[in-house]
Amino acid sequence: MAIIRTTIMKFRIKKPNSLLITVIITICVFISCNTDSTAVAQDNHNTKEEIDLGKGLYPNLPNSLITRSGLKVEDIATWENIRRKEIMQIFTDSIYGRSPKQNEYTANINLLSTTPIFEATAVRKMVEFTITGPKGIHTYKAPLYLPNSENKVPVIILINHRSSITGTTPNSGFFPFQSVLLPRGYGAAVINVDEVAMDDRTDWDKGIIDAFDMFGLYDWKCLSAWTFAVSRMIDYLETDDAVDITKIGVIGHSRGGKASMWAGAQDQRIALTCANDAGLGGDKLVRRAQGALLERIGRVFPRWYSTKATEYANQDQTLPFDWHQLTSTIAPRLLATGAASKDGNADPVGQFHTLVFTQPVFALYGKADIKWTVDDAPNRSSTQSILLENGNIHHHLRIGEHDLKIEDWNYYLDFADRNL
Repeated sequence: MAIIRTTIMKFRIKKPNSLLITVIITICVFISCNTDSTAVAQDNHNTKEEIDLGKGLYPNLPNSLITRSGLKVEDIATWENIRRKEIMQIFTDSIYGRSPKQNEYTANINLLSTTPIFEATAVRKMVEFTITGPKGIHTYKAPLYLPNSENKVPVIILINHRSSITGTTPNSGFFPFQSVLLPRGYGAAVINVDEVAMDDRTDWDKGIIDAFDMFGLYDWKCLSAWTFAVSRMIDYLETDDAVDITKIGVIGHSRGGKASMWAGAQDQRIALTCANDAGLGGDKLVRRAQGALLERIGRVFPRWYSTKATEYANQDQTLPFDWHQLTSTIAPRLLATGAASKDGNADPVGQFHTLVFTQPVFALYGKADIKWTVDDAPNRSSTQSILLENGNIHHHLRIGEHDLKIEDWNYYLDFADRNL
């Protein structure tokens, strides 16, 4: 279907009428939803204000606050009812792929066991998920670690792509439950990705993906399968009386960070989204054309993204969308990104530039000021870690290699303590 354009929003309304505004929004939603979403047109470029934030580096950067029909977004209702939906559709169709809808599967969730750990200061609950799709059934388990507390506790969900975490003594730099989360009063759940959809070049479809007949151009692969599992864990957490369901976070590192960003965008029950060293496909502005480039999606990791995503190879500076638009969909909730000074692939400067252009949407909610420019990017040659916060947006640069370390965890939990 051809893209429909409208001029209805170009009239000046001196005395806004709530009924008229409602009608206009409804018309624009209809136009947006009935446009061919698979034909991703170039979004409107940034205004002078956004160009100034970029110091002229990104004159053709797509604007998060101008709709496909040309309407400038100046209020929360227009953002939530029109523009946010457009952006979510773009990233669903173009990058991460379509996940199963609620009426396309059944989920049976059972608590298998509850085991006291760490001298009964905490418990490990083992939760089993059985997902039935049109082609089959997939069952996987996920551990939930909770402090013994008289009060409901916040829970951080780790998307874990390293060695499986299921035991009763979880404590490592990558997942420091005993030494960091437990003393600070946080629970943690772990999605071990290989139990959901294998992070493997040839067997990526042997888990939950194989239960569905979804292998088309615009359908899901590993990243969306892992975020699907995050949402199913939240379904369980909503039934657990020990959990404060208003304080749910998600965290992932590298490919897990890409998945955590997509999880935070999709599931608005997530109050805190933490993407650590996510880089390309997670929190990096691809227009900077540094570090890993778009061609890497199809050449190295086609199993993570939709098949459609591979068509954008070599379009780093002309892509009709960019990741500041995805990070903007987290607003007004808490958004935290972490970078490492020696992580050239993830492009720490490009990670921060994404946040610069994320500010305007958070500012729409009064949850950030528009104060950072690209010149404020942390210096990678610094000898000390750097922390930057702007309302509900957090960023830190840790000195060192590509990894998730205790220092990163403490940055994220400090941010959560102040804001959750």
